[in-house]
Amino acid sequence: HSISTRFRPPDATEQTSLDGRHGTPTLPFDPGNSLLQEARASMAGGNLDAARETLYRLLDRHPKSAGVVEAERLIGQMNWEQLLSPSPSPGKTLHTVRRGDSLASIAKQYNTNIELIQAINNIEGTLIRIGQDLYVCTLQFSVVAAPDDGRIRIMADNRLFKSYPAGFARIDFSRFASSDEPPLLDGRSLNPTLREAGRTLSKDDPANYLGAAQLTLNQRGLSIHGSRPTDPVANFTGPGRIRMHNEDILELYLILPLKTPVFFVLDTPQAR
Repeated sequence: HSISTRFRPPDATEQTSLDGRHGTPTLPFDPGNSLLQEARASMAGGNLDAARETLYRLLDRHPKSAGVVEAERLIGQMNWEQLLSPSPSPGKTLHTVRRGDSLASIAKQYNTNIELIQAINNIEGTLIRIGQDLYVCTLQFSVVAAPDDGRIRIMADNRLFKSYPAGFARIDFSRFASSDEPPLLDGRSLNPTLREAGRTLSKDDPANYLGAAQLTLNQRGLSIHGSRPTDPVANFTGPGRIRMHNEDILELYLILPLKTPVFFVLDTPQAR
């Protein structure tokens, strides 16, 4: 798995300085800004492929740029809209329904989720018909979890797909980062029940902090989950878990199939 982790936050020498001639604050030159402007111009002109590639260049060439956060946001927005559009695009294939097919069998064939097939093709329920054309996701997803950076980054074919804020529990993640075999997703559920300290709390119990969905990993007690409306995502201190906003965990629930690998990186990375 080739995942770059070259992001570093700007150091003190890269912050705002004073212009000695005028005594007014000046900002250092940021080479990422021109690429960000170029990408926005491409987006305004409808050339989303060019905009996306420009933003990837920004991430690769200028990882300290102040434009990195916005570049990640725009990449995620474009990738998400493209994935869910019922039209041809990289990372999707057209499957013609044959006798004996079901959404479950098609999802298994392409290692994707039934819910994602339904979302892409605007299908309600599970009824499909012979001869029907369905767009199916073929992207190979992985997760890069960065506790020091407070981010979950979804990779598609080893390239950034979308980035999300996340809160990481008090746990020694170094044992996962140093492992040759990354943890894998082994369970997914909506409105999960919390079982903890001998208690079983339903989704409606105010003490159940798992939120709208949960993805469990094949490491005991480790999971990625949503949150209660009043819970902050940052500075989360729950046991052995990773907290996200409900709308974000629902996106992960939609696109990530079981056995998706989760890589833990502990040096404030910027995944590419």
